[in-house]
Amino acid sequence: MPDLNLHQKMAVEALENLQEICDKHGLKLYLLAGTVLGAVRHKGMIPWDDDIDIGLKYEDWMTLRSVLTTELDSRFEYLDYENTPGFPRLFGKIVFQKQNCIDVFLIAKWTSNSFWGNVHWQIRRAAVEFYKFSLGYESPRKPNITERQIKHADRMKKIRHFIFVLTKPFCNTNSYIRLAKWNETYYERHPYDCYINLYSIYKMEKELIKKNWIENTSLVEFEGKTYTTVGDTDAYLTHLYGDYMTPPPVEQRVGSHSEEF
Repeated sequence: MPDLNLHQKMAVEALENLQEICDKHGLKLYLLAGTVLGAVRHKGMIPWDDDIDIGLKYEDWMTLRSVLTTELDSRFEYLDYENTPGFPRLFGKIVFQKQNCIDVFLIAKWTSNSFWGNVHWQIRRAAVEFYKFSLGYESPRKPNITERQIKHADRMKKIRHFIFVLTKPFCNTNSYIRLAKWNETYYERHPYDCYINLYSIYKMEKELIKKNWIENTSLVEFEGKTYTTVGDTDAYLTHLYGDYMTPPPVEQRVGSHSEEF
């Protein structure tokens, strides 16, 4: 990551521009995950972080994606699988000079029923992995992953790749996108009792977001401006990170999103 301070400055400016676009179209943007942590603990970006996480509910997410390519400041570029052939994610990214500034996530309606939630989460995982396999894309390793986690991840990847090979004669890249879209909207059509950050790197249990946290929001200060985030930020951050006010050890204070796009 070249010049982290400059990149953070550009990420913040991209967020300001994004908020202006959301305000123009009546869309509600939520700060999520490490960006909420940064807002609460540092009043801005975590000093060693290199991107911003935001999310929108389904209808707002769809509207934002449709206008970003024409309304985003020309210094930035919006990328997703619909406007960028070969783009390896099912969520969007706003980039500056090919480096990621903002992840644009879907906050999907979901269920707290562990059985059905896990069914849809596994559909989500299959759609994501099969989509990447169809592009020939290899995901970078998560930072600070243990040897045991590496072995488990490799084992599960081999299983999913075997299933992918079996289904390949009957499917293509668009098939996996259609599967993902069906899954994204399932609880738009059926009763739901919570939300989820659907395409995050964390496990499903970590990404479940209580219904009242989304429907009763709070405001936080981030780099001198005020943004909307989930209600009860303390409970949300504790759920994600545990003792979130204690910074990690110095050796873990590194950015983890340096991939170019």
